[in-house]
Amino acid sequence: MSVVDRSFSDGFELGYRLIKGIHVGMPGTPGCPGTPGNTTPFLQGIEAGIKAAGGMLTKQG
Repeated sequence: MSVVDRSFSDGFELGYRLIKGIHVGMPGTPGCPGTPGNTTPFLQGIEAGIKAAGGMLTKQG
């Protein structure tokens, strides 16, 4: 399964567990926001999961 085919909730779980670890309970998954043309629901889910876990995102460039 490619990144394009994965769901927002899959991305949310991955992002959350990247910060909190694999042995924590998962909070409820928020609703999927509208998806801009330059991203996917899966990638937006990763971002939302990281933010929900208290992580920070920074842009390189």
